[in-house]
Amino acid sequence: MNQAPEKLKLRRARRRSRPIVAALIAVAILIVGIAASVAIYLATSVKPPEVDLNPPGGEQKDEDGNVINPLPPELSTASRKKGVYSFLVVGLDNPTNSRNTDVIMLCNFDTNTGEVNILQIPRDSYVKDAVMPSGGKINNLFNSACFDYQQKNPTSGEEEQYNYAMNYLCRKVSSLFAVPVDFYVSFNTFMYRELLELVCPITVNVPFDMDYDDPTQDLHIHLKAGLQQLDPEQAEGFSRFRQNNDGSGLAEGDFSRVDLQKIVLAAIAEKFFTETSLPSVHAVVGKLLENVNTSLSLENCVWFMTKALSLYADGTMAFSDIRMYDLPCKVPSPSQCMELLGVNYLISYGFMETSFGYTLEILNKAFNLTDVEITEGMLGYQEYVNMGGYCDHSDTEGHSIQEILTEPPKVSVY
Repeated sequence: MNQAPEKLKLRRARRRSRPIVAALIAVAILIVGIAASVAIYLATSVKPPEVDLNPPGGEQKDEDGNVINPLPPELSTASRKKGVYSFLVVGLDNPTNSRNTDVIMLCNFDTNTGEVNILQIPRDSYVKDAVMPSGGKINNLFNSACFDYQQKNPTSGEEEQYNYAMNYLCRKVSSLFAVPVDFYVSFNTFMYRELLELVCPITVNVPFDMDYDDPTQDLHIHLKAGLQQLDPEQAEGFSRFRQNNDGSGLAEGDFSRVDLQKIVLAAIAEKFFTETSLPSVHAVVGKLLENVNTSLSLENCVWFMTKALSLYADGTMAFSDIRMYDLPCKVPSPSQCMELLGVNYLISYGFMETSFGYTLEILNKAFNLTDVEITEGMLGYQEYVNMGGYCDHSDTEGHSIQEILTEPPKVSVY
């Protein structure tokens, strides 16, 4: 007899709870709607970044007061193109044992037309600099600048050294190509894995079997050839591959590795533009900023990403408007490198090309930020040795993301 009243109370409680559940659902929907509206508002109300012709970090000077890696004087009176911005994207290898920048890309984004151009700078490109007076690979410049600053400022912290060195690298690239760098974005291997979590799985056609293990970097690459979807760990391994455990490696060394990076970037671009919506931009940007070091502010990132998605959505921007270029280089033989640098081991450098005019054609067509034509005398490097070899990665037309997706670069192992 006592069970009936209890059941009746339970039914009444359930009936009373239904409006509460409905109200909670309504509140949740309202919160989601407000969040989406705020994201759209932030994306549309944020103003474009203000930039000038000076790379981030200001002018860095040596002990004698001379500007390090100065921009060509011709740019001091040049007019900047409105709505066109440049970025230096830098990928550092394992931060626990080295600070080499194995990925260096100069990017240009025209927010008027939707054109995006990416210049891939081989990590083995030879440079001379105040912090590397004997010359060396450009991927060691950041590390050398860190060490140099630490020696001159013993009480400086790691963050201060990092910021100095990254600004130093920006100024070097600006000086090399007469293209001021507006912003930098850098990440290490740990950050790269987190970034891949945002977009993976991505569809990639693996050109050959990859079988490599490096326990010191927790890097394990085991992929079979063929079209497949890669998870974050597999995508990282694909883009970092250099050789197999049996000693076989990329047939064209660093140039082949650059091509593998093209394939991954094309897959990431396709996934981003086809699956990212305007309401989710703010959340994506927030997650992105957690996993990179950058001179961009949150507002800058929101504005750039929203601008790109809007241009893509209204048809102004297409995959054919995103083009990737290789930096033209001359490649010496190992014996020439040994004679030039006095090293006692085989090493391969790429010497930036000027004599054929390919570099100037690419820079003026796709990366010039001003109304002044870039000439050979404005470039901050020179030929250090008469190289006989010349790499064939100097296609002045570049390759669009669509072309890379349709017909990926042919990469092979020896």
